[in-house]
Amino acid sequence: MDDTATALQPALTAQLMSWWPGAPSTPVMVAHALQRDAVLEGMAPARRQALHAAAADLVDAAGAWRHKVAAQLLGGYGYTRDYPVECMMRAGLWRCQRWSAR
Repeated sequence: MDDTATALQPALTAQLMSWWPGAPSTPVMVAHALQRDAVLEGMAPARRQALHAAAADLVDAAGAWRHKVAAQLLGGYGYTRDYPVECMMRAGLWRCQRWSAR
């Protein structure tokens, strides 16, 4: 935890980020959506994928699911990469159809 606090301290002091170290998944949030978007745009998709995959092991079940989906979409290709929402909707519909057929 000390390394995390040291690494985040400049951004916390400048109020660029918020951090809740006492929460179960110790979430960190960029203060403004434009700042978050700028950070994400400057990061290679493979790096974002690796960070999401690593984060999935560090957070609660709901957070892990979000990180796993993000890692999968960032690692996708073709239709999955270009149309992630449509791909998820089709996958959800397929699962619903399989479940209702039982």
